[in-house]
Amino acid sequence: MPRLRYTPNSPFARKVRVVAHELGLAPALELVPTALRTADREFWSDNPLGKVPVWITDDDMRLHDSKVICEYLNEEHAGGRLLPQRGHARWRDLGLIALADGMAEAGMLARRERHRGSERDDVFVAQEMAKVSRGLDQLAADAAQGVLADETAGFGLAAAAVASSLGWIELRFGREFITQGRAPLALWLEKVGCRESLLATQPLPEA
Repeated sequence: MPRLRYTPNSPFARKVRVVAHELGLAPALELVPTALRTADREFWSDNPLGKVPVWITDDDMRLHDSKVICEYLNEEHAGGRLLPQRGHARWRDLGLIALADGMAEAGMLARRERHRGSERDDVFVAQEMAKVSRGLDQLAADAAQGVLADETAGFGLAAAAVASSLGWIELRFGREFITQGRAPLALWLEKVGCRESLLATQPLPEA
């Protein structure tokens, strides 16, 4: 039985969980809740960097980083169908994945800095949040042009990455921050949010 080290609100772990659900792997996947800020030698042996997600295969191979894990799942369990194999569509989807991951990373940096209280660097916070806002604007434009996968067809790694990143941004900064002035993105979120894989992996407000 494969195992997945995760935290409930990690957008990167959620991306992996969404893909596992889409591929029908979730029922046989053992979820291993993992604390990131405690000394855990077993966790560190699974990933010396102390980050989630970590996918542990049936034969005890450890895979780190959501991009690597999703590529593994795409190749080994999806026959390559979750990411175009070549050409413009492949580079477009890889660009969407990088954008989604980068937005979540920028939001995390801004949130961490805000929590420093009187020592926080407000200029840094503004810079990181501006990255998130520009990313949202780009995704809204992509949604308007039909670049983002439809909620019922073509849902692959790019859509999973975007939906997972937006889920974390909504949790931390509110839905209005995402949707205000971005009607195409709001509509895409509303439609894609009905997928079973996203409903089953929603982040926890209290965490």
